Amino acid sequence: MSTTECQPHIEYRFWSKVDKTSSLNGCWLWTASTAGTFGGGYGQFWYNGRNHFAHRFSWIIKNGLIPEGLQVHHNCPGGDNPLCVNPDHLWLGTQQDNMDDKVSKGRQSCLKGEKHCNAMLTELDILEIRDMYDNQKIVQSSIADIFGVSHTHISRIVRREQWKTV
Repeated sequence: MSTTECQPHIEYRFWSKVDKTSSLNGCWLWTASTAGTFGGGYGQFWYNGRNHFAHRFSWIIKNGLIPEGLQVHHNCPGGDNPLCVNPDHLWLGTQQDNMDDKVSKGRQSCLKGEKHCNAMLTELDILEIRDMYDNQKIVQSSIADIFGVSHTHISRIVRREQWKTV
């Protein structure tokens, strides 16, 4: 889709599905179809025989084509809002930029180490496990029983395949 394709009646149809007044944070909220759970709850706009993410369409209307390899990301003042199509709340970046942004805003659901959502061990446990194995010569299966984790998990810890930073 090029900017020349965004004819006035298409833009009118797009903006007619946007509520520019209800958000306290200046977000312009998409009020039509959304991509649902697996689509991240982003707005969808039907154009030229297929659905387009509404925030991407908004970017194109205001700024032109999205360069290859870049994505349109949100930077809403009150927290990123997948329904926001305010072009002033959008920015271009790579997938890595998106991941870095997600972590910096605390939206990373599972972190590393003891902050990981499924962590059963702490950094102190890891140091103790390695000491038990390396210095005390306790076998891995016994260490696994002591800490209530699998032998495989202990093996990966002592080989430093997991918990590499500790």
